[in-house]
Amino acid sequence: MRSISRKKLLLFGFLAVLMLAIPLTVYLVQQQQETRSGAQAATNLQLCPPGETNCPPLQPPFTNKFTQTVKKGDEVQVEVKINPDINAVTWIKFLVKYDPQVLSLKTDDGGEIIAFEQNASSQFIIDPNIPPVYDPDLGTISVEMAINALNPGITGGVQTLGTLNFVAEEVTVTEADPAAFTSLSFDMTAGNTDARSSLESEPKEPVIANAIGTDVIIEASEDVEPTAESTEAPTAEPTEGDGGNEEGGDTNQAPVCESFTVDETEGTAPLSITFTTEGFDPDGIVSKITFNFGDGPAQDLTETGGIGEEASVSAQIGHTYSTDGEFTATATFIDDNNATSDPNFCSETISVGGGGAIATATPEPTLPATGPDKTVVGVGLLGAILTVLGFVIFFAL
Repeated sequence: MRSISRKKLLLFGFLAVLMLAIPLTVYLVQQQQETRSGAQAATNLQLCPPGETNCPPLQPPFTNKFTQTVKKGDEVQVEVKINPDINAVTWIKFLVKYDPQVLSLKTDDGGEIIAFEQNASSQFIIDPNIPPVYDPDLGTISVEMAINALNPGITGGVQTLGTLNFVAEEVTVTEADPAAFTSLSFDMTAGNTDARSSLESEPKEPVIANAIGTDVIIEASEDVEPTAESTEAPTAEPTEGDGGNEEGGDTNQAPVCESFTVDETEGTAPLSITFTTEGFDPDGIVSKITFNFGDGPAQDLTETGGIGEEASVSAQIGHTYSTDGEFTATATFIDDNNATSDPNFCSETISVGGGGAIATATPEPTLPATGPDKTVVGVGLLGAILTVLGFVIFFAL
């Protein structure tokens, strides 16, 4: 029997390697395609006290707020941190709301505002053409950052984007209320706070799952003595729902609804929407949040039903609109003395269209093909050609 030549053995080995390399290449390309289409709402954004290593947490729950305590006149620093999770985040924009009566923006010796300092070790940088926007009257800070073009999008782990710098203002203190309580939060309305994944081919869907604010307690400086409160009962009787103290004396302060956001404001019935709200009670605890969706009975969230019985809380709830129409959804915070926040400050208008409306002619969106893309087909075709060519050479030798 004729022995196999060295050339044929070499060619046979080459073909064997090729037969293994082709399926492996196709598999890796498919995995890359799945990764590119895997962006989803999983990224966590949070305002954190400086040096807080567990903020934002890497494990659930992801909605816990952190608090820091300062004195009047102190510099207040708040770190802006991001945990991208599975998303390859390359661009982020955030708008932070604060109380300008309690916190003022830090300035340099020349009076220029320097309220946001980007982290020098972060992969995200501020575009020199899009500087931070400060509004001391409204109490807002807007920052837009993008990842260095030479680096890929970041995934996993916590990264500090930068630090917000404030100065604690004068606070009025009494023996019963020796400190001021204020909150900072992200504004999630109208895309004011948003992040995007890396690839242009991906649909521009938001990737932020949670955007959590922070609380600041401002105590009086040591040279300020608290004033004694009057022991006289108030002359005006508290009205129902205004948070008055039934025993007389101090007047209970109503809770405050800071933010109320929805993931959709319009669509076709049945329309499922997620509502998110944050708020606090300045002198007690929030015992209940009432969501009124505008299309039926309201729904309450209590300590056992979705909120913690604390001074500052955040809550999230889902609701489905099954009929068409325009609805006003509100969130109302209720404290332990039955005082309520103003629902007009936390409301959204939801527009729901009917499924049976006559559709107008509109261009159909271009959708990606459901089968393998051109790269996968090209690799497979190249493999087939090389295989046939190899067999021809093998039998020709």
